[in-house]
Amino acid sequence: MATRVPIIVATPPGPEATRWLARSKETMVPYNRPFYYPLVVAGNEGAVVRDVDRNEYIDWNSGLGVLNVGQSNPKIIEAMTKRSREFHALFLYGFCIEKAR
Repeated sequence: MATRVPIIVATPPGPEATRWLARSKETMVPYNRPFYYPLVVAGNEGAVVRDVDRNEYIDWNSGLGVLNVGQSNPKIIEAMTKRSREFHALFLYGFCIEKAR
């Protein structure tokens, strides 16, 4: 990903995003995903999001967690992967009790 953004390769919505949006309108329930803007995300890293047409933007959309640690933060991914190997939904109640103590 770039260090200076935005990088506009194709005027948004680009040809690939336009195809994805058309498919979505044909197949998805209209209220399932509101289209405030024509962004079809392909990837992200740090504070940068890349769309399916290779445009890159500062990610102002992902929420507080991303603002604090960045997209795909390796430390967060490692911690989540480790925890997911140890955790099972059936043990949620016991896990919550232990953490509450």
